[in-house]
Amino acid sequence: QAVTAAGMACLLQILAVLPDECTSTQLSIHPNRRAAVAEGLRRAASPVVFPALDTLAAKAHDAHAQILMMEALAAWTSFEPGAQGSCPSATLGAAVQVL
Repeated sequence: QAVTAAGMACLLQILAVLPDECTSTQLSIHPNRRAAVAEGLRRAASPVVFPALDTLAAKAHDAHAQILMMEALAAWTSFEPGAQGSCPSATLGAAVQVL
């Protein structure tokens, strides 16, 4: 399946803000529900999010996409720092290119 630039940007924007927003106390969500959502997202980090970021990193050719990808990676790495795959190979390669 082809990933469009707009679709990739949208997904990366969501991935970049999701960890912070799910733990935000400014949202009117019951604390138990907030904790359950955060735990579910943490469990999804290794099998879903980091492989998705790795795949998207290989397609992030323009500066805007690379910045979004790095923001998403930073958000998820700080949200679940011990997750397996928290520094995917393609993502790391894209980071080196940005530098």
